[in-house]
Amino acid sequence: MTRLELNPQSAAALNRLLDQALDLAPAEREQWLASLPAEFAALQPRLQDLLSRAACVETSDFLGTLPKF
Repeated sequence: MTRLELNPQSAAALNRLLDQALDLAPAEREQWLASLPAEFAALQPRLQDLLSRAACVETSDFLGTLPKF
């Protein structure tokens, strides 16, 4: 994936969109992402990547066991 250079406005928009997406149920996120206006098309690949990473964290049990000291 090509890295999108973010200017302050794009970064702010990405943060707002990511907050909106994470407020949705995981099953609703793909449809939400597909329905974004064309003005956010350049941010969609980055959003998809971040949401897929969030899904891994949400579904894994990384806090289920404590580390052994």
